[in-house]
Amino acid sequence: MRFCLTLFIFIFIHNFSVTANQNAEIFVQVGHSEPVLSVAFSPDGETIASGSSDNTIKIWDGKTGTILRSLNGGSLAVYSVDYTPNGNILASTGQDKKVRFWNPQTGEHLKTLEGHDAPIYSVQFAPDGKTLATGSGDSTIKIWNVETGKVLRTLEGHSGPVYSVYYSGDSKHLASGGGDFNVILWNVETGDVIQKLPKQRNAIRAVGLSPDGSKITYGGEDNLLHMWDVASKNETLIDNDIHAPLVSISYNSTGTQFVTGSLDNTIRVRDSKTGRIIKSLQENNASVFSVDFSPDGSVIAFGAYNKSVNIWDGVSLSPNSTFHGHASSFYSLALYTDDRALITGAQDALVRLWDLQTGSLITSFQQHLSSVRTVSLSNDDTFFVSGGVDNNLGIWKLVEQAAVFTLTTHKTGISSTAISPDKQLIASGGLDHHVTLSKTENGDMHSMLGRHKGPVYSLDFSPDGSMLVSASGDKTLKLWNMETETELKTLRSHDAPILAVTFSPDGEQLASGDSGNVVKLWDVKTGNVINTFQFHDLAVYSLAFSFDGKMLASGSEDTKIVLTNLESGSRVGTLAGHTGTVYSLVFSSDGKQVISVSKDGSIRRWDVETRSVNLIIATLPFNQWIAVHPQKLTYNTSQFGDVHASIRFNNEFRTLYPLHFYREDLATKDISHSWTEPQPEIQPKRVRLWIETTDTVVFIIIGASVVFLLVVVLGIIIFRRRRR
Repeated sequence: MRFCLTLFIFIFIHNFSVTANQNAEIFVQVGHSEPVLSVAFSPDGETIASGSSDNTIKIWDGKTGTILRSLNGGSLAVYSVDYTPNGNILASTGQDKKVRFWNPQTGEHLKTLEGHDAPIYSVQFAPDGKTLATGSGDSTIKIWNVETGKVLRTLEGHSGPVYSVYYSGDSKHLASGGGDFNVILWNVETGDVIQKLPKQRNAIRAVGLSPDGSKITYGGEDNLLHMWDVASKNETLIDNDIHAPLVSISYNSTGTQFVTGSLDNTIRVRDSKTGRIIKSLQENNASVFSVDFSPDGSVIAFGAYNKSVNIWDGVSLSPNSTFHGHASSFYSLALYTDDRALITGAQDALVRLWDLQTGSLITSFQQHLSSVRTVSLSNDDTFFVSGGVDNNLGIWKLVEQAAVFTLTTHKTGISSTAISPDKQLIASGGLDHHVTLSKTENGDMHSMLGRHKGPVYSLDFSPDGSMLVSASGDKTLKLWNMETETELKTLRSHDAPILAVTFSPDGEQLASGDSGNVVKLWDVKTGNVINTFQFHDLAVYSLAFSFDGKMLASGSEDTKIVLTNLESGSRVGTLAGHTGTVYSLVFSSDGKQVISVSKDGSIRRWDVETRSVNLIIATLPFNQWIAVHPQKLTYNTSQFGDVHASIRFNNEFRTLYPLHFYREDLATKDISHSWTEPQPEIQPKRVRLWIETTDTVVFIIIGASVVFLLVVVLGIIIFRRRRR
């Protein structure tokens, strides 16, 4: 009996001991900020991977909806994800033409496979785990050796993009569908075409191959679903009542059912033999891009346009849960002259005022009806302007924290604004190609300064206010004389639309960035190009000079910020951490920090010298937020913001501790104190996690068992004492 008691105590201590752990991190768990294009179950059915046009892959707990990992899938959209049969590797493909292998447990990027010449729309591991198939916009399918990462063979037979590939259960055959309206059945080992099905009326977006390889189901942009019998070579039209393109098909492991997803917001579960609809569900205002059966067929997952991952019970065929997407993306920022506060414009139509010292949201301004694309702050921090897709220009006084005027200065969306140094005029540029001037005093339109031959994406006044520069989709910059309100000159050198422009602090130079990844430095007086930089992989959306004019920061669609030394023309640093386009950035007044906002819905403050992040502010659903100091493990939050974050120790995969467990240890109302305070020491709270996550019935059974064991032990002790 002593042995049993000792064993029980050992097991309890082993599972619930709270040893101090220094390898801790705050993990902010936010969903996708763009449509979910692909979903895939892990082989054990416990987790779900999702890929999105926000460039990220997220791994979710299939039962709780908790985000376990968030992976940066590259600088462009992630179109497809899939697990190896043993679950050790997760593959992702997308717009950047690459295949990436990940360790889903650790989040480690294992390797990158290159070989396609166009975006990769579909990826699938063979059931035996030895090969991987990819379908690409270059009209080919590649079969890869999973172990070596080498191309075994390239299948050529399509004359258009290959949108979908699907293995048979024995890994020997592969079905594919493409933009050439064709469906092809391949021999994987030889690369030969087994059957080429009758040409369809439109592009094939989805194919499915039954596990036994006897039937191929397919559909696409003709809004039809067909089934092909491989043995008899007969085609059957299953459904002609789909109201939008069919884009995804998945069979369950037994081959008795398959599920389809389509852009009419509907998923349909069907009988594999007849194609008859067993049940359908319509997701409100959300086109379905991807569907997948869990390995045991008990759960169906689908990814949707509304940024969510949705779960169905595969047995009762009823909705189970929804894992929601991210709240909003940031498009613009304006920094106070003393660096203490920041104004942001966002996709959710809100303008927000943030305290950068405490990391807290001061207030939100709501006047716009849609995305706020631009904000500009006066040089005395007394008022700011905002422009949006709703064509409205808002003028706000910061003391009253209210809109003074709302103007309609453009026929289409406003994409850029600037305030003159004397605070008398507001310049705005729109998608209508016009540059307009408005008076700050009464909001009246002052003049139509001029126009480009394309959208006006960026504006900036010279430091002395004598000039205004405008950047346009017509690939030109225009310099305007503000005294005469006439065009001074047009600068031409870019080969792509110009998305960003800014004056140097002394007004003698200009920097401009375009959609083709090029940054140019100009001499304002001569209009000549001084230097050209190509340090980014994709479009450059934001630029900022340091206040001494010696350094230029550029933010890009490739999610990175590059620091360039303008004297040497060399890249001196890269700030990496955002997972979406860096739409706006600025240097602090002392030049020691860069503040950026991104499509990923976060604000980041970077230390220029160390290239590290010392503040992350993330927006959350229902206008909640959380601010985190990554190195110090301290945070500030709105009332319910910390329910969207966890503590992770030693990079553990499944064991995450809700951040609110550590509220007393880590929460602060002024995150700036973290700079001087010591690193908080925290421990895994295993007992509390076990209590809060254990099913009530299980908890009662275990509790009763423990009580029973203690009663037995106590009874034995009493019995022995009485015998003595």
